[in-house]
Amino acid sequence: MFPIMTIHTHGGDVSLTIPGCVMAFASSGLWPLAAIIFLTAVVVPLLKMAALAQMVRTHGGSARVLRRLTKFYRLIEMSGRWSVVNILTVASIAGLIKFGLLSPVTAEAGAAFFGAVVVLITLAVLSFDPRSMWDADNFGDDVSTTQSYRK
Repeated sequence: MFPIMTIHTHGGDVSLTIPGCVMAFASSGLWPLAAIIFLTAVVVPLLKMAALAQMVRTHGGSARVLRRLTKFYRLIEMSGRWSVVNILTVASIAGLIKFGLLSPVTAEAGAAFFGAVVVLITLAVLSFDPRSMWDADNFGDDVSTTQSYRK
């Protein structure tokens, strides 16, 4: 795992990964910031990837399951707008540094990779067509027969 930031202190430099950042902020008494980082950087991306993988694997099935997955897709698509929370987190950290509440911080390679993962997950969700789960062939309908009735 690549470090996402390096904190410069009088005792030396400390490179931290995302879990390390969460633990560092929590141990410094900044529990709200630690919780925001944990949710936006760990929980939300993992849930999005798991849900998208489940939707890609699902082709057909009961209408109830498909309706539930379609609603879940809409929730995931809407949550993509909340990816801006990561930017808010960075702005909060910058503000804390500016007011002297934290030591100076330098972004590392992990920050760029994390940003790329956020963008790629967002693009994957946006490129997924939830109608593919509702493929007519999976319900035993013949597409050519259905199309011939429409003529």
